[in-house]
Amino acid sequence: LILKRAASALSFPEMWETLSFSEEEYNASAAREYVIENLGIDSLDISKVTHVHFIQKEQNVDDKKYFIVDLKNPFIELGHEYSAYEWIMPRQISSYKAVPGLAEDIEKVKNY
Repeated sequence: LILKRAASALSFPEMWETLSFSEEEYNASAAREYVIENLGIDSLDISKVTHVHFIQKEQNVDDKKYFIVDLKNPFIELGHEYSAYEWIMPRQISSYKAVPGLAEDIEKVKNY
């Protein structure tokens, strides 16, 4: 799942990213709640959080955690910070104008 940042976003407007959260919030329960809150889904739509992976970002970009969540329903509700979403295969990311480092991060976690 990739999300397109809104045109009104202060950083990287109209660029694609994945859903991520800060290191302080890390645990499977927090990841689950973050997905529910940010994708507008019900907790029953999540079958499991299968993996959480920490990736050190370079070039003064904040560290982020990428997690893989199995969803029963592919339909989500976007909040004001996003204008669109796409379900893609990792190899397709090069077709999108993504935030810096996203293609490299997807390459690192695609086999998890």
